[in-house]
Amino acid sequence: MPSYCSFMNEWGSWICGMGMVLFSLLCLILAFMFIKKLYPGNNKKSEQEDNIDNSEVILKSSYANGEIDRVEFLEKKKDLEG
Repeated sequence: MPSYCSFMNEWGSWICGMGMVLFSLLCLILAFMFIKKLYPGNNKKSEQEDNIDNSEVILKSSYANGEIDRVEFLEKKKDLEG
């Protein structure tokens, strides 16, 4: 137990100990939030790219299954690219 808590009685030691644990958790949460702010990532861009990739996969499978013809496939592929 640190010396600054030694002056307290038994219950005070518990309170001091829990305070240190809560303060440590608060510091970890703040550090995580700070790091998240520094490196926000490109979540929106990656989501858009994923949607385009998924759309292309769906379009190709529709063409492969014969649900759409070549002309319609090429038109929709051009729409996705543009």
